[in-house]
Amino acid sequence: MDRKRYKLYATESGWENKHEAVMARLGIPDGNTLLYAKKETVSNSESEDFGKFIMPVLYYGKWRCDDQFSSGVVDWNDDWYHL
Repeated sequence: MDRKRYKLYATESGWENKHEAVMARLGIPDGNTLLYAKKETVSNSESEDFGKFIMPVLYYGKWRCDDQFSSGVVDWNDDWYHL
């Protein structure tokens, strides 16, 4: 079963530092892959996570990187975005 979870970062620099570390660990850029993740934030102002930066954490396949996250990994929360 494919599995993806998420890590939220309170600061853009925290997200960027982890993104750079994950890319280095996975050897990205690689061929047609230029980035591990697209930077997105929680946009729903009613969410307790409003403004935090969302990092996907993959648990399978070529870009698996769950070993790079020691704690704070959560399931997707639909209230992160206005629907």
